[in-house]
Amino acid sequence: MDRIYPQGGADNFDDPPPSRENEERASRRILLAMLGAALTVGGLYAVGVLCGVVARAV
Repeated sequence: MDRIYPQGGADNFDDPPPSRENEERASRRILLAMLGAALTVGGLYAVGVLCGVVARAV
């Protein structure tokens, strides 16, 4: 608990250079998340339309 951190410790941290493989993997994850969200919204919309059709028929 008595550690002393140097001022501006965040400035001393060097990020490793980005690799193309990690960039592509991140892009794929973002695209899959967007596709999943679109399918979820589309599915909910379809259920709403179906409920509306059934409600009019009754």
